[in-house]
Formats: sequence, C-alpha cells, structure tokens
Amino acid sequence: MKNQSRFLLLGRLFLGLFGLVWMLAGAANTTMFAQNSQWRELADGLHLAEFQSPEPSEVGDSRITVLKIDPQFFEFKLLNATRHNRRLRTLGNWAKEFGLIATINAGMYQKDLLTSVGYMKNFDHVNNGHVNPNNTIFAFAPNDSTLPDALIIDR
Repeated sequence: MKNQSRFLLLGRLFLGLFGLVWMLAGAANTTMFAQNSQWRELADGLHLAEFQSPEPSEVGDSRITVLKIDPQFFEFKLLNATRHNRRLRTLGNWAKEFGLIATINAGMYQKDLLTSVGYMKNFDHVNNGHVNPNNTIFAFAPNDSTLPDALIIDR
C-alpha cells in the first residue's frame, strides 16, 4: 500500500543522479560498497546510504549519497513549469504549492529553463518529445498494471 507521501521529480539534475545511481549499481563492485556503508531506514520503503567513490572527484569529498525509494510505499510525480503556467519555481516552492514532502530535480534543461534536454512526457503532457540516443530513462506511473511501478531503462 502506498504511503500518503509524494515525491516530486523536477528539473535539472535528475538524469545525472539516476545515471550515477545506475553506474553505482551496475558498473561498480557492489560488494565493496555494501561493506563500506550501512543502509539507514528513514521510513518504510525509504533507505539512505553514503559511499566512498572508487574514483576521487575533482571537487568535494568523493562521497556518493544514495536514497533508495520503494515505489510500493511512495508515489512519484513529475511536475514541470511547461505544464503549470510556465512559471519557474524553487524546489521548496514546488513542494509547498503541491503539498509534497520531498522534491528532486528531474533532468537538465535547455537555455529557456523550461524544456528538458531529453525526452520528458507526463501522461498527456509532452515537455520534450525528442529521444536522445545516449540516455538513461526513469519511467514510472505506467498505464499498464502488468508493468513495474518504477523502472530505470539503460539504453
């Protein structure tokens, strides 16, 4: 059963975040990461862990923070300015205006700050219909009940 909680997926960094999580899960040695970190349960279906990157970053402390969200407990929503009055908002303002408990950016945007650089569609609203040949897609809220609630598609 889904929690009453809702997560908002917004603009600029989402693809990078999920690309990083995907790389972490698929390309890196997960045994090493499991030994170097403990998952903390924040709520049913919500876990947080911090990992030391196997490659040092040029900026910062080379730590990778991962939040695991189980779609059986939390609902993902995609909200964007092109659907809502073309008005830019901070993550906090999106949360306040739409009654959300958490927000995260949904992707990177073009110079107009409204159009996603990659494919972005939410039910009948298309923000950008162009599918790039080299991106990872986060799909959720399927209209077919035989599909998973959320899925990362690595292309």
